[in-house]
Amino acid sequence: MYGVKLYSVPKNLNTTIKLWQELGFNTLFIGQDCKNDSDFLEQLQHEGFFVNLFEPVFLADEKTDSKLLALTKDGNPAIDGWVRFICPTNKEYLENFYKRFEKDASLNVNSLSLDFIRFFQFWEIITPADSNTSLDTLKETCFCPRC
Repeated sequence: MYGVKLYSVPKNLNTTIKLWQELGFNTLFIGQDCKNDSDFLEQLQHEGFFVNLFEPVFLADEKTDSKLLALTKDGNPAIDGWVRFICPTNKEYLENFYKRFEKDASLNVNSLSLDFIRFFQFWEIITPADSNTSLDTLKETCFCPRC
């Protein structure tokens, strides 16, 4: 398997597909912004790509109501840079997620990958070599009244 991760549909799709094929890519890992373009998904399948849609479980976008966010031990919303996390016990959010997941399962993709299915942590910036990282510096969540 040789794959490419996409966050948006390429502008010049035919040229891009040809390049991927020349380079030997056969798998595409696509983000949420790609899933609503049915022509794009159909063309990928027609060209023989294995298409995997990333499904962010507890990752919130900027439009998400802040009342849905997890709370840190300090009582602050679970936000660190672009990483914003939903409280994993919020029933309203979970019901909407299940509906979205069912809809995504009917798309013209080969598989769905659950991503951000964890408690809040911006792990992309934590490394074992980072001398400032220790267990007590990791953020703890969720401390909302429900949790």
